[in-house]
Amino acid sequence: MFSTLPGSPIRQNRFAFFIFSIPVVETTQSVTGLWQPEGKEQILVTENPGYKGLKHRRTVFFVDQAYFVIVDEATGNARGTVNLNYHFREGEVNVDAEKNMVTTAYEGPSNVKLQCFPEKSASLRAEEGWRSTAYRQRVARTSVAFDTNKDDAEAVRYITVIYPVKDVAAYPVLEAKFLNKSYDEKGVEVEVSVNGTVRRLASRLN
Repeated sequence: MFSTLPGSPIRQNRFAFFIFSIPVVETTQSVTGLWQPEGKEQILVTENPGYKGLKHRRTVFFVDQAYFVIVDEATGNARGTVNLNYHFREGEVNVDAEKNMVTTAYEGPSNVKLQCFPEKSASLRAEEGWRSTAYRQRVARTSVAFDTNKDDAEAVRYITVIYPVKDVAAYPVLEAKFLNKSYDEKGVEVEVSVNGTVRRLASRLN
């Protein structure tokens, strides 16, 4: 679980995210591949080789202290359905399966637009979610999953843009795509557009 980067104003937002799962046996063995806390693009790269026959690499870009770009890559010989899962706080959450997009409509100035850009075809589904508020007490919340079928050794890759706003009328138009055309052990390069402003983001590992 990755929460927020140091100094982020997004710590005040009322949402949770960044949960990844795949239906195979797993162990906990996360490794930090890169941590770059300075500059306009703060970068964190982690890898989890603990899934049987599968490695999950997550690259998180925190751009201009304003929004997140998350790249999830699953590589290995495992077969099955890759599930990229996100969980939101209770409240009004709108799910648009056609656009692979989720937006919140909470009261107050803490809302978020999440849109996923999978490299391969993926389906978005809403799930029943819960959050514990106290011992033996829970409240319902929205959870979503982006499902992609992995039937060969090729990597499954997603780009997710998470854009917090104070006013839901200010949700931007988002686009994203991979610039490296296949999985690269040395890093990743993507292009993201926010209301037509294009940004190239890259991470390089040793």
